[in-house]
Amino acid sequence: MKVCKVYPSLSHCGTCMNIWKSYDYDISQMPSCGKCKFSLREYKIMGFVNGIFNTYALLECDGKLEKVLLSRLHDIREV
Repeated sequence: MKVCKVYPSLSHCGTCMNIWKSYDYDISQMPSCGKCKFSLREYKIMGFVNGIFNTYALLECDGKLEKVLLSRLHDIREV
């Protein structure tokens, strides 16, 4: 079985950037991407799907399937 982690989507990163903007771009208040709950969660790779323009990975987490672009996957390993 293979598992991986997923980089957060741009909408999640935008939320962090808006929070940082509210602190007037104070560098000490910048959110850490390494501690982001979206990038720390592990997903089980169920398979791959070819689309017209991209290839997607089918991931399972908490009993739900998600379709994610391959470019968002990182830390892929065999368990």
